[in-house]
Amino acid sequence: MAMVFDQNDLSYLSMENGAEYYNVLKSNEKIETFSRLTVELNYLYRTVTDKDVMHVKLLALLDRLDLSTTEINKYTFFDFEKPYTRNLVATDNKNYTLLLLCWTPGKESKIHNHPCDGCYIKALRGCIRETLYSVHESSQEILKNKTRFYCEGQVSYMTDDIGLHKIGNPNHDMGSVSMHLYTPPFSSCKVWATDGVGSLNKFEIGAMGFFSVMGHRSPFLEGRPGVHSRLMLEIASYFKKKNEAKENELQFQ
Repeated sequence: MAMVFDQNDLSYLSMENGAEYYNVLKSNEKIETFSRLTVELNYLYRTVTDKDVMHVKLLALLDRLDLSTTEINKYTFFDFEKPYTRNLVATDNKNYTLLLLCWTPGKESKIHNHPCDGCYIKALRGCIRETLYSVHESSQEILKNKTRFYCEGQVSYMTDDIGLHKIGNPNHDMGSVSMHLYTPPFSSCKVWATDGVGSLNKFEIGAMGFFSVMGHRSPFLEGRPGVHSRLMLEIASYFKKKNEAKENELQFQ
């Protein structure tokens, strides 16, 4: 069963074993599992409040990420009838959502924005193509600026202050996988048609769904309005009940 650490279980930072984990979290060792990455993300969001400092630390954190094929495969689900799939790895329902996007050969997303502080992208398998767009001030037309390519291990950052973009797989023979860290989570975004880019006001609202959740296929959670919010509540409720059960168990020991 592919799972990550309990998002709300911070017992690893207790007085008893906190020193050991503190040393691990402060080290420059490679991060080889999503569980370890989740632990470090939770630690950062508990201890860092300045956005600029957080941005630098998140970039450094992703630079240390060195996942094996086996680890990546735990959360890798392709559907070659879709341009890509969105696979939830972890979230704390407040500060971040961590996803794996699996790209069909030669396919790409629509142009979209990011209603959050930022989106961090790391290419995990294959090559990722990013096309950036700006908005003409007077005509409000969306204009193509440039195209960038990211090989395995390279990191990109995107925010609405930079502009709009679309992501895709330039390889027509092999699928690719990218990891996306959204801070904070969001349930929908604006999307524009990829062909014949029109005005800024000609957008649709894209709902965020999941093709899989924490390593398990989720066929009823793909882009349906309101499903994302309900799922986040269910996940939060699950961890709350789990922590309450732990507390009750400790009281009777």
